[in-house]
Amino acid sequence: MRFTSLFTIFFTTFGWASSDSADVCVLNYERAGSGITRIVEKVFKNKPGIFLKSEATPADFLECVRSAYPEIVLIGHALELRPNAPAVNLGYFRRLDSKERAENIAIKREYLIDELNRVSASSEWDSDYSRSDRLNLELRKLEELEANDKPLYRVLPIMPRIFALARAELARQSISGSKTGLRRIRLMSCQPREVLAQYSDLREMSEEFKLELDIAPPNRVMSALKGKTVTSPSKKWLRKSLIEAKVIPKR
Repeated sequence: MRFTSLFTIFFTTFGWASSDSADVCVLNYERAGSGITRIVEKVFKNKPGIFLKSEATPADFLECVRSAYPEIVLIGHALELRPNAPAVNLGYFRRLDSKERAENIAIKREYLIDELNRVSASSEWDSDYSRSDRLNLELRKLEELEANDKPLYRVLPIMPRIFALARAELARQSISGSKTGLRRIRLMSCQPREVLAQYSDLREMSEEFKLELDIAPPNRVMSALKGKTVTSPSKKWLRKSLIEAKVIPKR
């Protein structure tokens, strides 16, 4: 039976826990409060042997590798850097600080006011009337947003370099003879094949160190409708991590 100190409990709850106190590192790159986050937290939150971090950052993956977790679960959106471009990265949500939030709202307000002035000056009043209504509605929503504390986010791509650093870390662990506990990486994302194509070091790291790479299954109906691979959050797929870590029994 594993003994968990108060020190470990503190860092499992508020920061990093070592792999001696957790078997699975779950990195949820989604924003707090989203539908996906609610599902992920329902499956993993407060479960023994699980370290869960929502609103994770790219650097958290490297910390998981350094901490020698046996399993790392990555949950995020597929982010197309340019429309109709083949490049698809895994994206993460970065919460804006107070200054960035204020600047973001100011830029949106300026745009909406400029558009309203342009519509007002247009001679095609009838055709632009509905657009004027929509712009005024968006402006009111923006004013409500400014008055509350609801966070704003910027979606950014996870760049390939973090996986190159993780690969180098595994090589360092292997050469030094230190613990290399990582055995499995699990990915839940839309367009997973395209995402993996962007990260050659992640693929090669899996081959070089004989890591199991488990990809969440697609939603076949949505994939057919969208014309690309769409993955819906699956509690059954997520629970496999709890079964492997012997947190819950296999059904």
